[in-house]
Amino acid sequence: MILENQNKELGSYIKQQGYYPLILKGNEKEFYKGEQRDLLLYLLKEELKNNHNQKQQQIIHTILEQNPPVGNRNRYLTDIFNLLVNEGLSKKSIDTLSRYGIILNHTGKHPTTTFFNDSRYTMTFSSTPSDLNVGRQYYRQIRKLFF
Repeated sequence: MILENQNKELGSYIKQQGYYPLILKGNEKEFYKGEQRDLLLYLLKEELKNNHNQKQQQIIHTILEQNPPVGNRNRYLTDIFNLLVNEGLSKKSIDTLSRYGIILNHTGKHPTTTFFNDSRYTMTFSSTPSDLNVGRQYYRQIRKLFF
C-alpha cells in the first residue's frame, strides 16, 4: 500500500513535468555539457554485458532506449584519440587538448596533466616515450582517468 501511494505520487510528479528523466543526483560539477548523463548511460550499457536476470536486463535496456546520450563524451574521446594517434604530444595537440580541459604541466621530471585543473584528476606522462604506440597509450590513460 505504501509503495503504491509513493508510485502514484511519483507518477503525478513526472506527468506534470511532461517527461521521464534519467535520474541524476549528485554534487559533482560537470566539466562539459552532458558529462554525467553520458557517463551514466555508458556505464549502464557496459552493465548490460554482465549476466543479469531478465528483469534487470530489461530495465537497463529500457532506460538506455528512452534516454539518448548527449554525445559529447564519445565525440571528445574520438577527437582526442585521432589527435594523439596522428600527432602525439606536439605543440598543436597540446593546445587542442587544453580545449578539452586536459592541461599539460612541465613542472618536474615528468610532464603531468590535470583535467580542468582539478587536482583530483592528475596523470603523469613519460618524458621520453620510446614506443610507437605512445599516442594510443596516452589516449587509454586519458580515457580511463578522465572520461
